[in-house]
Amino acid sequence: MRRGFSRLRDPLLLICVSQFCIAMGETLIEPILPLFAMSFNISYAIVGLVVSSFGFTRVVGEIPGGILTDRIGKKLLILLGYVLSSASYVIGGFSQSYIELMVSRMILGMVSAIQLTASLTYIGDITTTREREKHVALFQSTYSIAGIIGPTLGGIISSFFNMRSIFFFQLQYLQ
Repeated sequence: MRRGFSRLRDPLLLICVSQFCIAMGETLIEPILPLFAMSFNISYAIVGLVVSSFGFTRVVGEIPGGILTDRIGKKLLILLGYVLSSASYVIGGFSQSYIELMVSRMILGMVSAIQLTASLTYIGDITTTREREKHVALFQSTYSIAGIIGPTLGGIISSFFNMRSIFFFQLQYLQ
């Protein structure tokens, strides 16, 4: 069974594009997140908590993500990830306190963990053992590329508009 990007509707292409979109949404906010958190007049320690809340919930969510993948299904969780990511961007964009901002980041961290687990499991399903390593590497590369482009683009967007605008750009980007 040969899989690649030979067809536009190829599942590997679709899952890589999906991962790229989610990763762009995650990383667009990175350059301004500490500044935005500080706008709530909080200490540097609390700013650190806001920034690390994404990573913390991502780690905590990986095992439940595997369980949910088995129970609910990969495709549904990937789709649900888009909906919950959008909700986190709206919460972040309208946040009036660092708690609301942190909740938005925690939702995104949990979504990221669940969606990553579901996506990697899906790649295991659509590839053969022989080609799995290169397809997982390709999938992971899409996250890395978004991690390069996202913060740069996020900084540019924020400099033209304002700090809250990036949350709504994330929302629009996913659609």
